[in-house]
Amino acid sequence: MRPDQFLTQFCPENVLKQIDESIIGQDEAKRALVAAVWWNLYRAVLIDAGHDPRTLPPKQNVLLIGPSGIGKTALAKAVAAEFDVPWVTTSAPGYSAAGYTGADVDDMLGLLAQAANGELSLAERGIILVDEIDKLKRRDFGGQSDVGCEAIQQAMLALLDGCEAMPRCRGGDRIRMRSHNVTFVGTGAFVGLTVEPGSVPAAALIADGFIPEFVARWSMRIRLFDVDRALLRKIVLGSNSALNKLNRLFAIHGIEFQTDDKAIDRLIDQASTEGIGARGLNEALWTRLNGLIAEIPQMLSSGVRRVVVDPAALEGLPAWKIPGDAAALPESTAALLHPVKAAESVDTSDWTDNERMSRIDYLLHVRLNFSGLESQARDQFLKYLREFGGEANYSERVRLCESMAFDLTPPCTIPEFLSAVEASESTSPDAVMHLVRYKRAVAKPRPAKRPRRRAKCPRCNTSIPIHSTTCPSCGSEAA
Repeated sequence: MRPDQFLTQFCPENVLKQIDESIIGQDEAKRALVAAVWWNLYRAVLIDAGHDPRTLPPKQNVLLIGPSGIGKTALAKAVAAEFDVPWVTTSAPGYSAAGYTGADVDDMLGLLAQAANGELSLAERGIILVDEIDKLKRRDFGGQSDVGCEAIQQAMLALLDGCEAMPRCRGGDRIRMRSHNVTFVGTGAFVGLTVEPGSVPAAALIADGFIPEFVARWSMRIRLFDVDRALLRKIVLGSNSALNKLNRLFAIHGIEFQTDDKAIDRLIDQASTEGIGARGLNEALWTRLNGLIAEIPQMLSSGVRRVVVDPAALEGLPAWKIPGDAAALPESTAALLHPVKAAESVDTSDWTDNERMSRIDYLLHVRLNFSGLESQARDQFLKYLREFGGEANYSERVRLCESMAFDLTPPCTIPEFLSAVEASESTSPDAVMHLVRYKRAVAKPRPAKRPRRRAKCPRCNTSIPIHSTTCPSCGSEAA
């Protein structure tokens, strides 16, 4: 990619706008991470275009500081998705300096290669999130060297700067990889580090137990804002929250989903008390409300039009389910999903093509056993549908499928319909369905004639022949 093409395709401000839709708050951390990833990628493009890397500013790494559940991992994941680069997360305490027990720090690159499906050119421009990096602070062993945490800091210096390494990949094989354009994102709670939200001075981290060389490799060090009640409420009501996803899911089925303000306050109180953060807040919502999803079919069949979640529902009690007139459901939703509406033909004149296609899909798979057919029969029927009435005549196709599903008892099967198509002189659906009815009528077995019962003589109980009216023994008249 040429530098001008990269600048046209990726603009940091546009990326920030996209991330703002999924990550709420933490503006300074978002801006720092987007700027670092953008520069590292652009720097790689400039080098590929022939610029001397020694004349360019170095690549940037970002250190994100803050408690668990504050959004550090989600932010790195969102940035990787926007720039379309692979990313991987790993835990810092699991590594060791060369020659000691534990994975080599170079193996971080091997994980990134796996995330890129072995495409090294793509992996070498990815993101490695090193979690729990605060666990690498120097420990005091009474004058003895720290072969664990401080040694890992030393071992990571070359990777953070940019070097050529031989990490282990899938299967234990070693591959040759460069970290010159990899963005490293360090994350950790850094408990006991008392700094204000925003840029963190290097001296504070050095005093906390990190060697100066290691701190210097993190060009941007950001302390994220703690999640307060106001931010938690924004997260709960955000477009990407579990609550909003439930709203959209129930709206698809014509059910209004409401959440009582007191229920939201109760959830925020619990999140604030337990310190579960934004991640835990969404998990708590899913845990408490996920059972409602399985009740959607029952709600539709019983005509529920509105679901209200109150504080009691978050404690495990049933949510309020308010019934309404089932006939008042949106017609497309009713036809697609409501058991009563789905059992009869509907007027699709004011439907969109997508709704008509969904109706056809429902009729084929639920009413006409399309999935259980052999592939040849499925292909023949789909070809007939495509050729019938033009490429985009979905209304007539809906009418045909409904005629097959509802006009005959039992419904007209697809093999039965295809057989009538081959035998019919006309490809008109009405003519084909008429032939199906005729074939059924002809093939229907006629009841056998019941023989006339022989009469008994009321006087002597002798059987009287069918063709006779008098008893052959006593001459009495047949009854």
